[in-house]
Amino acid sequence: MHRLRIRGKQVLVRTAGQGPPLLLLHGVPTSSLLFRDCVEPLVNAGFSLIIPDLPGYGESAGIEPELRVQDHLDWMEELLDQLKLTQVHVAGLDLGGLLAAGLCLRGRAKNVALTSTAIGPGWFAAWATALPGPHLFFYKFYGGRRWLQQGVHPDSAEALLALHSPRLESDPGFVERMQNTALAFSFGEWLRWPRELASTSNPKQLIWGQDDRFFPPWMARRIAANLDCEIHWIPGGRHHLPFGHAAAWSQALIKFLPTP
Repeated sequence: MHRLRIRGKQVLVRTAGQGPPLLLLHGVPTSSLLFRDCVEPLVNAGFSLIIPDLPGYGESAGIEPELRVQDHLDWMEELLDQLKLTQVHVAGLDLGGLLAAGLCLRGRAKNVALTSTAIGPGWFAAWATALPGPHLFFYKFYGGRRWLQQGVHPDSAEALLALHSPRLESDPGFVERMQNTALAFSFGEWLRWPRELASTSNPKQLIWGQDDRFFPPWMARRIAANLDCEIHWIPGGRHHLPFGHAAAWSQALIKFLPTP
């Protein structure tokens, strides 16, 4: 585990293993703990894992100004520079998938695996829930708990809440930060990124739950068609696959990445 300082603020990064570097990026409203059950199989497969708490989540301080995607990407590049890493394999979920795609466009990613990541206009649904009015239901009333509870099978919901509810309860600005994250993407980025990603030579794959309630399978098929890549489906999987289906998600990722 490392505690770095980026832009003068504390950042927590969990590391494990030796071998080709693999960056794992969580989504909202979780943290690096989302991947806790994926560490052992990925390390045993020969990868060196870098798992940060993204800005404002887990034990990492937020960034200012909040929370443009390009600011997040600048933050990610500074993290890689501090760890003396030029390029890494990247797997990201939700917001983490957007950042994985952005790192690919900036030339910092090798192989890119995306889970429940709305590349392109599909992000409109997440954006719309954060607008004044709808935000009262999706953010003010339910807060982050709705995204946690509906993102995994009910059998795993309490365990996921136990890991992440304390931050929701102790940080009065957390829900607003989530809302700002959903609004961070511009219309130009929605329209431009699928085309730009498709033009890169980096190997790409989607790893998607067939029961994802936030970004359903039809969205995955459209994204895969835009990026000209394959989908690895996980039966019964919902949004937070690395937590709810850690073994299946890890094996799909190992199968996709070059053998160390």
